[in-house]
This record gives sequence, structure tokens and C-alpha cells, in this order.
Amino acid sequence: MDHIFLLLITLCLFGHTFEVDIPDSALTPEDYECMSALNIGREQVERFFDGDYLFVLNLPLADKYSECWIKKMNFVNDKNEFNYDKFREYVVRDVLHNLGKQNEADAEYRVRQSIDNCKNINEENLGRLGSKIYNCVVRAIHKF
Repeated sequence: MDHIFLLLITLCLFGHTFEVDIPDSALTPEDYECMSALNIGREQVERFFDGDYLFVLNLPLADKYSECWIKKMNFVNDKNEFNYDKFREYVVRDVLHNLGKQNEADAEYRVRQSIDNCKNINEENLGRLGSKIYNCVVRAIHKF
């Protein structure tokens, strides 16, 4: 009986942890292109993020979505090398606003520092690499 109770608690926690309501303003045309390419809906994409807007790692479909998105956003070149400058522009333009941090003092400078601190992340899976870099920067932004 205790196992069933523990299982129910675990399912409830995971069911609520891995999903957010993404505002329309946060979705890019590239999001819609990747949703179409992978034949998934907005609800599925919302499950790729936790309550802090961090990308859930190690989900195969989420990795595919992330890889599609970072390629469409031109965050990687033909050799799949990450373009931190383009990513920084996106973070300053969109992510700060989406997280309500656009008016923080020195926000752009702090984003640049955050990205510099996240450049040491290594990952073979391109989608997971993008997700880990994104998460690293978003964690830093939450501390602003």
C-alpha cells in the first residue's frame, strides 16, 4: 500500500513539475516550424519546460525539438558549433522580457557574463547541448 501511495505522489509531482503555460509572445516562428516538423503541439512543448522555465533534460523528443530550434534560430553553424553571440542577442531581446527581467540594472552585461560562464558546457547531443546552455543562462537570470 505504501508503494502505491509513493507512486501516486511521484506521478503528481512529475505531472505538475514538467509543464508551464508559455505565453504567445514567447513562441517564435521557429518554435512553430519545429512543432510542425516533429508533429507535436504546443501542449507538448510546454511539457518540455519546468515551472522555472528550465528545459527538461534527457527526453528524446525534447532533445529533437531543441536541436531543431537551435538550428532554425541559427545558434549553430554548419559544423554544429554554438554561436554564443547570436544566442546572447536572443536572450537579451526575448528571454529577459519573458522572465520579467528586462528592466534589471545591467541586465545585458549580466547576460553576457552568464553566457561566458556557461561556455564550458560540453555535450555530444546537439539538442541537449542547447538545452544545457539555455538552462545555465536562465538559472543565472533567475538570480538577478
